[in-house]
Amino acid sequence: MLEAGFGIGILPAIALPVAGHPTLIAVRLVKPDLARTIGVFHLRDRSFSPAASALLEVVRSVLQNEDGDPLSRA
Repeated sequence: MLEAGFGIGILPAIALPVAGHPTLIAVRLVKPDLARTIGVFHLRDRSFSPAASALLEVVRSVLQNEDGDPLSRA
């Protein structure tokens, strides 16, 4: 709908189109008053796969970094 010109939308950075999209642009929200709970579920008797462990490490790293603005890396 956005690409067709019907308004605006708020998306997490991971859902943004690739850089240089012909019709859509991303504008960072300045000091948005938003919060999101992130949870990870797993079986008690199983460890994470190497891929899942790497993903969790990236998520932790971004969340711990005060300057972790995903839009600045797009």
